[in-house]
Amino acid sequence: AVGRALRVRFQLGEFDPPVLGAALPMLPSGLALAREAAQQSMVLLKNEAQTLPVRAGLSIALLGPLRNATVDMLGDYVADPVEGGVLISPLQGLLDAGVDVIAPPGGPEVCSDSYTKMRKPDADVVVIVGGLYGDDKRVQDPDLRPAESPICQNNCLEAEGCDRYNISWPYGQEQLIDQAADWDIPVVLVIISGGPLDLSKYKSHKGISAILWVGYPGQMGGAALADILLGVVSPTGRLTQT
Repeated sequence: AVGRALRVRFQLGEFDPPVLGAALPMLPSGLALAREAAQQSMVLLKNEAQTLPVRAGLSIALLGPLRNATVDMLGDYVADPVEGGVLISPLQGLLDAGVDVIAPPGGPEVCSDSYTKMRKPDADVVVIVGGLYGDDKRVQDPDLRPAESPICQNNCLEAEGCDRYNISWPYGQEQLIDQAADWDIPVVLVIISGGPLDLSKYKSHKGISAILWVGYPGQMGGAALADILLGVVSPTGRLTQT
């Protein structure tokens, strides 16, 4: 059995000498597969009043600390993106889809422990992209993260060596969601994380119309998210935890 397994690995080239300085090409087929994988992994947790899919012609106010996420959509245990590689953020995904997107400045960071109220946007739908960090590139040693990683200490990192002490939302993000829920505009909450976040307050909150959990969706995550929000595909993923 070991011999057969090793034979396949040799045939796949796993033991070939590396070609220094060379990067794997970004093939269209690979990008399409990454997009499809992200689409299939997204989980629709709530959808009131047929908020999703967002109807054509409606404007979207895109808020939240991960609306411009690229590398932070990859999670942990991933290769560093190659120079010039494709990483589609939620904002870019919606823009590429031709959506009228409003991206107001300001708002909390992922780990913000304070909050400044935002002005109510002039939009038909609000999409908040929040969640957690899946890696800390500045502190790579797992043994050092509890003492030297600020995002680990602030309970907004889920990675090797860092245990979250509860499943609460970081303060700034929770305040943003709570404020948006009082705007009398349909709010879609998009969650980028690997582990759970407390949704008990929002699952029955009338001000939160839809909740979409997307995990760490990878390099084409923003494009896949746009596909889900606009109804190009239907979310069919299932949670790994309850």
